[in-house]
Amino acid sequence: MQTACAAYGSSSANQEARNREYWQVRLQDWARDPLTQKNLLEVGFAVLPGALLPLEVEALLQELPYLVEGGAVRMEQQSKGNGGYDYLRQLPLHLSTLREVAYEVFLPSANEFLQQHCLEVAGCGRSICNELDVRERRGGLPESLQEFESLCERRGQTRESNLLLWYQEGGENRAHRDIYGEVSYPLQMLLLLSQPGQDFNGGRFFTIVDGRKQEANLNCGDLLIFRTSCKHGCTLVRRGRKPEVRRVVVGLQFAKRQLRRERLARESR
Repeated sequence: MQTACAAYGSSSANQEARNREYWQVRLQDWARDPLTQKNLLEVGFAVLPGALLPLEVEALLQELPYLVEGGAVRMEQQSKGNGGYDYLRQLPLHLSTLREVAYEVFLPSANEFLQQHCLEVAGCGRSICNELDVRERRGGLPESLQEFESLCERRGQTRESNLLLWYQEGGENRAHRDIYGEVSYPLQMLLLLSQPGQDFNGGRFFTIVDGRKQEANLNCGDLLIFRTSCKHGCTLVRRGRKPEVRRVVVGLQFAKRQLRRERLARESR
């Protein structure tokens, strides 16, 4: 199988093209599979096993801590559970290209879920950008990630929303939604960078769909895509076979975010 492991740290046009080709091959069949759409509808998520090779996972674990904003947040402080996270200033090229290609290949699915997404997000007390409603009637969401990010920025959402999350023994993440402003996207993704059974036990990603809890069976390197309007979280993390307990996840968002103080300032104008 072709790999883009050498992409880390490279910004050449040739490497970017190889990255794009790699992810198009990996993601297109997955996005078009009727089972993927069925799983997104019924359990709120779908899984692509082995999206990253072990060497790629190790490279990310080494690189990502140097790419965070440096404002680590403890979930306990926000009554979200027990663990930590920090937003990423930027993504390594391999993940940046993954995010761009995933936006494109899952755009038909996102458009299909858009109306349901708007209704469910509005139902939890969040507004949704009127411009999205207009676009939905005219034929759907923006064609590219760059266009969608521009839409976010026009509504005051200018900050990167991809994040690095980590849990130790006893960690958990209570059911919640990731809505960062008026503009949100029907889908988001995560990558698991730790191995269940070895690095930790428990710690399963879950969604709440129609009042029922649905848990994902993930392995290290798996890519999961899920509906943003579904509440989601992480079950209790327990000790694995290794002495050090760790569950590390990368969250990949399509919508940018806006700080609360920025939103309040915008609303007061």
